[in-house]
Amino acid sequence: MESVPQLGETSSSRRLVPIKGLPPNLINMPSTCAFLPRCKYSLEKCRQEPWPELRQAGVEHYVSCYADIQEKM
Repeated sequence: MESVPQLGETSSSRRLVPIKGLPPNLINMPSTCAFLPRCKYSLEKCRQEPWPELRQAGVEHYVSCYADIQEKM
């Protein structure tokens, strides 16, 4: 979420933090999380289990992640 600009923000109010690495290959998606190679919140479970179901993590925000995203935002 740190790499996404927010409506109403000026360019000087906050620096965007890019996600390092390359985006996932949409043609050859892995069975585990496609963001695993570049995720700073990855868990061992992420390497072993398929993606979890989508769940709400805020107002109009949903995630498919095993990490407790509420703590990270």
